[in-house]
Amino acid sequence: MSKFLTFLPLAEPVHLSEAKLFSGATGTYLGQPFLLESVSSDDPNKEARLVKVNGFMFVIMNMGFPLPFESYEEAVQIDNLWPEAKTIIDTNKSHIILSVFEKPTSPSDLLNAAKAMALFAAYLCDLLPIQAKLTADAKTVASPKQVRLEAEYLGQDNLPISWTSFQYFNGGLSHKGDQKIVTVSNGLKPFIGRELETPAMEGVTEKTSAFLFDLAIYLIKNGLVVKHGDTVGQTEGQMIKVFHKPSGLREDTPILLVEFSSTEEEAFKTVAAQEQAQPAPLVRRPRRPFGKRNR
Repeated sequence: MSKFLTFLPLAEPVHLSEAKLFSGATGTYLGQPFLLESVSSDDPNKEARLVKVNGFMFVIMNMGFPLPFESYEEAVQIDNLWPEAKTIIDTNKSHIILSVFEKPTSPSDLLNAAKAMALFAAYLCDLLPIQAKLTADAKTVASPKQVRLEAEYLGQDNLPISWTSFQYFNGGLSHKGDQKIVTVSNGLKPFIGRELETPAMEGVTEKTSAFLFDLAIYLIKNGLVVKHGDTVGQTEGQMIKVFHKPSGLREDTPILLVEFSSTEEEAFKTVAAQEQAQPAPLVRRPRRPFGKRNR
């Protein structure tokens, strides 16, 4: 099963021979190790080619037809950093598909495979008339300039923001008539097999969103290191509990339900009535408190 599915829409169709693909590969890229190795034969009649990037097997497919709108519809709707994204991608004439062909499982291998994907995508943006990078699991879109910047971030021990995104859904009204919001993450499932989700809650602030983003980055770096019912962090006057659930707002996606509450007792209130002694996956407790990502 492949991981980290990525779409690269093209301004025009390209013939991607092995000579072209390897023409810029020198062993380093943007000051970082970048070893590109050929695995499959250079057959011009094959759409797919296997290559190794920093030791990880990749599939690269040169499709020869435009990227369908449904492949990037959600990403351009969620994105608020690149207003021209849809207008530009709508003009694409062809696209390339990338994915990690192997199935790395340890947190370090998953992280390194994702880093290899970020470097490979940036390398291709320098090589070909690529209009954008679309990350399928994270539902994010990035311009070629941003793709390159994100690859540079890797050398500074930062993770690209396009590895995850958050969506906000109507959670109904409180008994006071105030709007409640359900927050869900995208992009964590390839790393930890789950996504973050909050119960419907009032007063979702930038601080709440920042906490969830930092938690997502922490889980990407360290893997699924919290158990069912663990306290994963603490903000001023709040206890934060995490619960393993088989699904949430999206029926086919296991989640980590993140409960914000002023006391530990209240943190359990919403979930306790629904819990049926469901066994949680065996995971390690973190040896240190959940922390911020590098800035």
